[in-house]
Amino acid sequence: MGLGQTGQAPVEDERQAELAEVATSLQRRGMGVEIEPVIGSVRPDIVATVEDGPVYIIELKTGDGSAHFSLIAQLLNFASAYAIVRPARTALAVLATTRDVPSQLFEAAEQAGVQIVRAPDVAALARSLVERLHPSLG
Repeated sequence: MGLGQTGQAPVEDERQAELAEVATSLQRRGMGVEIEPVIGSVRPDIVATVEDGPVYIIELKTGDGSAHFSLIAQLLNFASAYAIVRPARTALAVLATTRDVPSQLFEAAEQAGVQIVRAPDVAALARSLVERLHPSLG
């Protein structure tokens, strides 16, 4: 396996570029953003904050295939960890994905309080996240 310019595997370089693209889009709209912060014993992909608003725990899943139910549990775990470590703010879980999302997963996510944002590519996903998370910034 070859290494990218950063000394990481090319897949990891692509992943970091996707995270940076989404984070930059959120930052441009005035949101505070942390990429892969350690929160207790977990590390979500992105934590985005809106001044005087909630905190969004975002897990970014791209590539082929379908999103699956374990992502809902993972996001709920991340939000719980955030609530323990930083109890003063409300944490909302968000799955941001370019993958197919079965209707049953949308239903389960809604019941669990997890938002799903889906778009065909990372650029569209970044725009959709801004619109969904903080429409007044759009």
